Amino acid sequence: MQEDSTEPTLSPLEVHGRRRSYFAELGVWGTLLLLSALLALAGLPGGGPPGLLWSLIPRLGGAMGTLLFLGLGRNVVRLLRDLRPALHISEEGVLNRTYSSSAELVPWEDILEIRETRLPTVLEIVLRDPEAVRRRQTLTTRNWMRLTSLFAAGPFRVYLPQLEASRGEVLHQLSATLDAVQLNGVRDQRLLDDRDGPQ
Repeated sequence: MQEDSTEPTLSPLEVHGRRRSYFAELGVWGTLLLLSALLALAGLPGGGPPGLLWSLIPRLGGAMGTLLFLGLGRNVVRLLRDLRPALHISEEGVLNRTYSSSAELVPWEDILEIRETRLPTVLEIVLRDPEAVRRRQTLTTRNWMRLTSLFAAGPFRVYLPQLEASRGEVLHQLSATLDAVQLNGVRDQRLLDDRDGPQ
């Protein structure tokens, strides 16, 4: 039987990052790091309400912010020094490095769907078990994924401004590859069913 030429095919894609976007992100985290460090050292301007508790809360928040933004800034520096693609779509899965807490490779079996968002600069990769994927990440990535999950359950975001490719190209490639992987999985299951069926 002849194959349908309209069926989705597996075609790996590598998209490199826009370095100027990484520099812009590094500037944001650097500014927030400086503000957090000042808050941790000096507290609120003017001292705030009287009392020990009100003087400690801003300093504690500043210290936590300092650690967070230091980690995020360090990740951006790593991305700038790393020559790998910012987004790598392959038969194995998706390597998404489009933001400072970029994750390890996410296999296709962990992915439910690819969908657009209301923001033209963001795509979402919806995960079957987000917590299982988070556990495989570094501490900074894990915490960032948990933070973003407060606003949308289960997705893993692809930030398009970081990529040297159009929204349509990235969306098409992600969706087509996922469709092809799922189609191949159905075919493999049918072959197994036929092999294990009555002789």
